[in-house]
Amino acid sequence: MTKAFNIHYTLTGSHTPVHPEGVEATKGLLIGLALSQILWIGIALLVF
Repeated sequence: MTKAFNIHYTLTGSHTPVHPEGVEATKGLLIGLALSQILWIGIALLVF
């Protein structure tokens, strides 16, 4: 993942520092939120 980011930013010539850890953390958080929502909907459907 980091390699892809580095290559992308090298090719685009962008000099903004990239923090792959932050990107990964955000992605993990979003996936976690989505899974919890799906879980709650599933529980609600089973109960009602």
